[in-house]
Amino acid sequence: MLSVMQRQIIPLWVAGPVALAAFCLTLLHATSKHLETDEPQVAIALNPFNAQARFQAILDAGLQDKDRGAAQREIETNLVTSVGDARNFSLLGTLRRKEGMVEQAQALFAAALRLNPSEPNAAREQIDLDISARRYDDALRRVDVYTRKGGPGAQDIAGHLVRLALADPNAQAAVMKGLAADPPWRSAFLSELQKTPSSLSLVPRALAILQTSARKPTEPEIAGAVRAFLSAGNPAAAYRLFVTSRDEASRPLISFVYDPEFRAAPSGNPFDWAIANSGAAEVRIPAPGDGGAEIGFLERPGAGFGMSQTLALLPGAYGGALKASAMSVVAPDGVFVYVRCASGRTLAKADIPHGTYNNREIDFRFEVPSTGCDLQTLGFATNQIFQHWSRTYSGTLRIHSARLATINE
Repeated sequence: MLSVMQRQIIPLWVAGPVALAAFCLTLLHATSKHLETDEPQVAIALNPFNAQARFQAILDAGLQDKDRGAAQREIETNLVTSVGDARNFSLLGTLRRKEGMVEQAQALFAAALRLNPSEPNAAREQIDLDISARRYDDALRRVDVYTRKGGPGAQDIAGHLVRLALADPNAQAAVMKGLAADPPWRSAFLSELQKTPSSLSLVPRALAILQTSARKPTEPEIAGAVRAFLSAGNPAAAYRLFVTSRDEASRPLISFVYDPEFRAAPSGNPFDWAIANSGAAEVRIPAPGDGGAEIGFLERPGAGFGMSQTLALLPGAYGGALKASAMSVVAPDGVFVYVRCASGRTLAKADIPHGTYNNREIDFRFEVPSTGCDLQTLGFATNQIFQHWSRTYSGTLRIHSARLATINE
C-alpha cells in the first residue's frame, strides 16, 4: 500500500517531465516561427508542420519555376497539415497555369479566394486572367477587394491598371468607371498616372471624372498632378489643369494672380500662395476681418521670410498694383515685392514702406520676355540674406491685395 505522502509525490514526478516537454515544444515552435522567413529550412527542421516556412522555402528556392514537381510535393505535404490555408491552392494554381492548365488554375485560384478573398498570389493571378479574357469589370471588382484588404503590391496593381487603360480603350472606360466609385486604389492610381508623359495625358480625364463622384478631387491630389505636369516641362497643361479643377467657390479667385485679395487659405498648389516657414514672421491668410495677408514680424531677423505663388503669364508688358497697410513696422533691411522668371531672372522689384500707414498703393511695371520665361514667381521677401540679431524685424504688415494687369503700349 502507498502511503499518503507517496501518493502526493507520484503526480509531481509525472507532471515535471510533462511540463518540461510542453515547454520544449513551445520553445521549438516559437523558434521555428522566428526563423520561418530568413531560415526556412532550419524552421522546418525544428517544426515540420510550419506551413509558412515550407512556403518560404519554395519561394526562396524558386521551385515554382525551376522544379515544379518538387514544389507540388512540398505543397501536398502542406495540405496534410494545413488544408485550410489558401496559399496551398493559390500556389498550386500558379503551377497549373505555368503548365498551360488554365481551367484547373482558375478552379484552384477560386478555391484559394473562397478561403481568403485577399490572398495576394491568387488575387493577382485571377486579376491577370480576367484582364486577359477582357473581363474588365470582374478584374476591377477583384482589385477593389484586394486593395481594400491591404494586399501587398497595391501600387503595382495600380500601375498595371494604368498600362491597361493606355493600351485598350474599352479597358480605359472600365477603369475610369471604376474610379468614379471612389475605389480603394484611387490614390495609388492617380500617383501612377503621374509617372510618365503618356500616362499624364489621362490625368485631366481622371480628375474630371472624380469631379462628378461623391468625393471630389482633393487639393493634394490636384497639386500632385499639377507638379507632375510642371516636372514634365508642360507648364501650360499644369496651369490649365489648375484652373479647370477650381470648384464653384474658388473660381472667382482666378486672375493673373490667383486669390489676389487673399480671401482663401492656401491650398498647397504651386499656382496658389505659399508661405516660407522661416520663423521670421507669422503669416495669416486670410487675415481676420476683411481678409488680406497679415504678416506679423516676430522681433527676429528677417532672413528667410517669404510668401509667393507661381504664375503662368504670356509674354508682354504688365503693371502690378499692391495695396498695403502697416502698423509700427521696423524693417532694417527692407521688405519688397518681386516678379521673377522661374530661371531666377528678376523682372520687377518694388520696396514696401515700413512705419505706420493705411491703404498705401505701390505700383510697378515689368515685361515677360518671349523666350525663357514660361513660368514666373510673384512674391514678397526681405533684403536680409543672413540672420543679423542686431537687425530684427517687428510690427505688422497687411497686404490687402496684389494684382496684375496687361499694359497696352
